[in-house]
Amino acid sequence: MKHWTEQIFIDSSDLFMLDMEAGIERAKQDCQGIRRILESNGVVEGSRILDVPCGIGRHSVELAAMGYCVVGVDFSEPFLGRARSRADEEGVAKQCAFVHGDMRELASVLKEDEFDAALNLFTSIGYYDEKTDIKVFKQMRQLTKRDGCLIVDTFNRDWMVRNFRPVDVIDKGQKICYKETRRFNLETSRMESEHTYYRRRGDDLVHLKTVNTDHRVYSLHEIINMLGEAGWTPQAFYGAFDQRPASWDTNRIIAVAVNTKGPQPDL
Repeated sequence: MKHWTEQIFIDSSDLFMLDMEAGIERAKQDCQGIRRILESNGVVEGSRILDVPCGIGRHSVELAAMGYCVVGVDFSEPFLGRARSRADEEGVAKQCAFVHGDMRELASVLKEDEFDAALNLFTSIGYYDEKTDIKVFKQMRQLTKRDGCLIVDTFNRDWMVRNFRPVDVIDKGQKICYKETRRFNLETSRMESEHTYYRRRGDDLVHLKTVNTDHRVYSLHEIINMLGEAGWTPQAFYGAFDQRPASWDTNRIIAVAVNTKGPQPDL
């Protein structure tokens, strides 16, 4: 049976892409904060940025428009197709490259490429397990120059526990309605969710697809430990891209780490 990431990001890409399209304006705001963090770490215009996984290029395209050279990697061909068309639409195709590949095998996908900074955004860890996430962070370090930085943006487990919502129903637009039913496993810190999509037909809802997901959610101390185990030097932690302090009142964790060891092919 296919892993849930394949079911939702590849087989159901047309449905999940609605979320990504709706998040383009938010990504533009996020990139203002990302640029401030990059610049504070000496990563200026013209620097090479790695965005993994890049989805439809919401952040990649905006950062390219700011003057960075960006390489985005994703295992969803439909997402990559949309990312390339967005880069064309925004006139930054020459500053963006989008590569098909699984982030779990990132080092073999990009081989000996080298970047000034790496990004892992939109809660793109926790898909598999902690061991896999550490492996991904190690490979991102392998591809990053000495003193280059990593920015991780993920959901805050501690906020989620205090503000748990077992059910959400959302109108996705284009006559698509979405229901997510959640169960949080306190023993494993995994969010077990049922995602059901419907199409509106008059006053009725027609079922389109149901996908079950099983997503590991992390607390700040766990992110710090994983980054350290992957060879990064944790530097700063925020609750949003405006650099407010991380706390249990912020639903995001923005973790910044530096590659003080330099690239090491030790994987």
